[in-house]
Amino acid sequence: MKKATWQYEAYRIAKEREAERERAEERERQAAEERREAKAKEEKEKREKKKKDKKYEFRWHENAIGFRPGSMDDYEPVRLSRREKLEEANKRLQAEKNKDPDKHVKSISELIETVKNDIYAQRERGEKACGIKTGIEFIDSDITGFRPAELILVCAESFEGKTVLMQRMAANMTIRDNRSVLVLNLEMTNEAFTRRLIAMEARIEKSKVIEEPEKMEEEEWEKFSETTIILSDTRLYLDYAPGCTVDQICHKCREYKEDKDLEIVLIDYLQCIRAESHKKTRKEDMRDICFRLKKLAQDLDIPIIVFASLPGEGGVTKTEIVDNADVIMTLKGTDNPEDDCFTIIIRRGSGMEE
Repeated sequence: MKKATWQYEAYRIAKEREAERERAEERERQAAEERREAKAKEEKEKREKKKKDKKYEFRWHENAIGFRPGSMDDYEPVRLSRREKLEEANKRLQAEKNKDPDKHVKSISELIETVKNDIYAQRERGEKACGIKTGIEFIDSDITGFRPAELILVCAESFEGKTVLMQRMAANMTIRDNRSVLVLNLEMTNEAFTRRLIAMEARIEKSKVIEEPEKMEEEEWEKFSETTIILSDTRLYLDYAPGCTVDQICHKCREYKEDKDLEIVLIDYLQCIRAESHKKTRKEDMRDICFRLKKLAQDLDIPIIVFASLPGEGGVTKTEIVDNADVIMTLKGTDNPEDDCFTIIIRRGSGMEE
């Protein structure tokens, strides 16, 4: 009788434990289900809130889709025009400049201290140039470097070496000084410019790199390979923009300034830039373009170098552009800036005296 009672008690305890375990598992399942439901509900609420917030935010991206303000209940998506995009970019740039309005206003004592320290530092280093150097000694010695907010015009007749000089400047600035340089080509494609740049830096005949690479010798292939490695590590950016307007150039430069910390811009060449609205005369168009480029240089606080053709077919006279240029360089000679017979007449300042 006692044995049967003990076995029954053990059986009862085992059943109770099993029932308790099943109840615990059921509670755990219910708790897990509640957690899943709560998480799903929370994620759903987040998605709905994000969707609701997104409806009213002004979006700015490559497709230029935005939301034009209307009533808060019915914002309608619109495609922004090019002018609206440029206006918005200008507003953002101006807002950035106006974050601290006092930073542009300085006392003469502060400015004198800054200038004095710069001059002392230059004297210690034994340097004359105070701007961005071209790497071409006789130019740097004359103009003491390209300074921020300057518009520089490089003028020459056709086949006088404008493009070669631009390539030499761009290569020196980005290879030797590690500058962030943007080259806006309105006539030559990026691939053609790159081939010519490699040939110039590797000191290989241009025809071999452009048209007849099979004629390159083993030594030239080694130079070619070394040059491509060096150029690949630079901060040189090429933008092929045929038929570009001055507004489009301003927009491109502002984007590169924001994304690539742009330090200098080279444009080839002035006559390829389309005027936004044609004036009565071509002279007025050129002056308007140069004025806009000068204003862009001031806004971005970087030098802008523009190459232009002198009188001839599609050329300009210096009187059409001199009003807005800080430096005018006139090229005479061959198409090689390293030749002795290559000369540059440089004029700087408002007087523009040679």
